[in-house]
Amino acid sequence: MRCVITRSSRHKRLYREASRDTHVPSLGSLYGISKTTRLIHLCSLHQGSEETYLEKAEKLYSLMCAVTDKSVFGDGENTKVRVAELEEEVKTLKKINKDLYDFSTQLLTKPS
Repeated sequence: MRCVITRSSRHKRLYREASRDTHVPSLGSLYGISKTTRLIHLCSLHQGSEETYLEKAEKLYSLMCAVTDKSVFGDGENTKVRVAELEEEVKTLKKINKDLYDFSTQLLTKPS
C-alpha cells in the first residue's frame, strides 16, 4: 500500500478508512484534528520499502535545481565573466554610496 495524497480512488479509500477509525475521530474531534491530518498520520505510519512521496519530491527538486543551475550559470567561463561584471558593478555602487554619504554629511554639518 502506498501513501500518496492524491484525488485517486486509493486516496478516497484511505480517507474512508481514516474516517471509520473509532479512536482517531474521537481524539480528532476532541482536539480539532481534521480528517486530512488523520490521513497524513496514517501515511506516516506506513512503513515499506517503497519510495515515499517526500523522497520523490526531494529527488525531483534536486534534479530541477541541477537543470536550473546549469541553465543559469552555464559553463565555467561565462560564470567567471559574469562574476567579474558583478564585482565591477558592486565597486561602482559602493563608490556612489560613499559619495552620497559624504555629500549628506557635508549638508548636515554645514553651519547655518
